[in-house]
Amino acid sequence: MFFVVSQTWPLSSNEEIGRVSVEMLIDPWPDYMERVVLLLSPGGEGAKSIAIYKVEDGKDAEAYQKMVERFLKFSVVPGYKITIEPYLTFKQGLSIVGLY
Repeated sequence: MFFVVSQTWPLSSNEEIGRVSVEMLIDPWPDYMERVVLLLSPGGEGAKSIAIYKVEDGKDAEAYQKMVERFLKFSVVPGYKITIEPYLTFKQGLSIVGLY
């Protein structure tokens, strides 16, 4: 399974975003999950970050809980918004409908 995390914030909050991001480096992600993509789009009225995390089979709930706990640290940043969406691989999707 994969989780796609989309974060947005106003450019005026860049300093706070940077501070919290550095704090998060102290606590590495668990071995059962890995960030495989991190993209940043600065500009306009705000910045947007998209990250994709790959999670070991059977660790979905634990990974989601860990993400919520970690990203909650950004709640102090003015204008910060986040979405966390689960995505299945094609093979995982087929197994849900009984085709694999």
